[in-house]
Amino acid sequence: MHNPKQIKRSSPAEAPTKYAVIGDLVQSRKGKREQTQAALMDGLEKVTTPSIEVFHPTVGDEIQGIFASLGNAFQALHFLRVQMRILNTDIRFGIGIGEIKEIAQAPSIQDGSAWWNARSAIETVHEMQGTPGRAGVRTGIIGFEENGFETITATLVSASAQLIDSQISSLKPSTCGSLLGLLIGEPNYVTAEKLSISAPANSQRVNTNNLRPLADAMRALWEL
Repeated sequence: MHNPKQIKRSSPAEAPTKYAVIGDLVQSRKGKREQTQAALMDGLEKVTTPSIEVFHPTVGDEIQGIFASLGNAFQALHFLRVQMRILNTDIRFGIGIGEIKEIAQAPSIQDGSAWWNARSAIETVHEMQGTPGRAGVRTGIIGFEENGFETITATLVSASAQLIDSQISSLKPSTCGSLLGLLIGEPNYVTAEKLSISAPANSQRVNTNNLRPLADAMRALWEL
């Protein structure tokens, strides 16, 4: 588990908004629970995205983390989800935009609109997954308008996030391994060696599944 990294900001008065993320394992009680939990812990150890509070388990099947930017939140949850999909498990996320208040320390107790919004967002995703045509959605975001985001920005970001979710949901676990190689900028032959396939076979997998535009779309959200 990595230590939290404090993000430097130019001025707290200029950027008070934080991004709280709650993650919840998908169908953990229906499958092999120990395998799912092991996949989660393996994924958490590999997420190194800058954060205010790194992803960590809380209670039950949930994790949470705090980020200084929406882009950092997306990068962390994308890497975690791809790592877990490689192991044939899955996770959903709720991103809450807003304020976080420290109520108590040792143990830390937090409150604020970012956490309320994150909880509402993950509940919305859970409901959305039962909607025809949206079973692959894994990310919800609440708090755009109240924190100064333009409506068009909120609409485009939410739509992009859900499209990326659905594409990842359609991939086989082995294909997610090829996607991870693209995301970390690995040479094709290195990814192929890790996946125990030939370099041409990995290239074909990347091309057949249109992984390059998917990776580009994910990186675009990381820039937010």
